[in-house]
Amino acid sequence: MNVGSMPILPDATSSEFIFPQPDAVGIAETQKLYFNKVGKTISKAEASEVLGRVMRYLILLNTPCLNTESTPENPTTTVQ
Repeated sequence: MNVGSMPILPDATSSEFIFPQPDAVGIAETQKLYFNKVGKTISKAEASEVLGRVMRYLILLNTPCLNTESTPENPTTTVQ
């Protein structure tokens, strides 16, 4: 299944971070897959939304977490 062109993503802290958008081939494949697996016909807009969510999930799943410092331990809940 073609999920559109995957651009090189900037640093996650960048204000230029944009998720890729589904293309026509990916939308058509999503419609076909949805019909074959679920037996329901969906519109291009619905297929685009489904595919867009999958693409965002996969990108976020594979994007490393930001390097942030851990919060300090709470002395009332930390075993001494």
